[in-house]
Amino acid sequence: MAMSRAIIIVIFVLASGISSGAEEKASPIPGQESAKEPFAVVELFTSEGCSSCPPADEFLTELVQKTEKTGRIFSLSFHVDYWNRLGWHDPFSNSAFTYRQRTYAYALGTSDVSTPQMIVNGTYGFNGANRVNALKYIKLVLKQPAEASVALSLGKDRQRDSFVVEYLVSETAKEHILYLALVEKGIISRVLGGENAGMILHHANVVRAFKSVRLKKSPAGRIEFSLPDSVDRENLAVIGYIQNTKTMMILGANGIDLKS
Repeated sequence: MAMSRAIIIVIFVLASGISSGAEEKASPIPGQESAKEPFAVVELFTSEGCSSCPPADEFLTELVQKTEKTGRIFSLSFHVDYWNRLGWHDPFSNSAFTYRQRTYAYALGTSDVSTPQMIVNGTYGFNGANRVNALKYIKLVLKQPAEASVALSLGKDRQRDSFVVEYLVSETAKEHILYLALVEKGIISRVLGGENAGMILHHANVVRAFKSVRLKKSPAGRIEFSLPDSVDRENLAVIGYIQNTKTMMILGANGIDLKS
């Protein structure tokens, strides 16, 4: 049973819709490697078609605003696609994000998925609208030192419709994957159908692109991102985190704004 679970999680990494970045060699990033200080990666699985999700979206927005002042809390909003058949197609939804949530469900020993759901550091899952639980687990993980460090830097070869992120990590075990998420804040969306019909929703750190890099070959590299249409670079950031594909535990994280 344990072997079956490990196989399924590995299949998730290889077969999901998440794109895998080419692992190119890059020079170490001077002065950018973060110490293994505590961190919290907060993944919210949500949907514009879910009437229970706006309070969780609002709370995640507050976390993002708090991070701008204090740092070390890395929030991501993954919009799943299983609500799309119920009257509103979420423009930010992605089947790969649904698959990611289902993989978490298996790893956490649950039988189904629902929204809103928050997962902290790949370990603690709960209703995403439950602020008490969210703050409890965030506070808990912020007392624990990271097991790995992640450094990110913007490459010099920036284009009008693309950019490069250079990374340097401290852990390169074969079961470790570096995920790099391009997130957008400040999104305002008018919903015209489904459970939230007529509402204007506000989103922060919506995942617009999600890439993965296996770390068994080299601790350093570079990944190219294409910019989504009609976005303001001022509202974009990249969050990188190392995850153990066997346990789904997140070992270290960091982030960088595109305006940097």
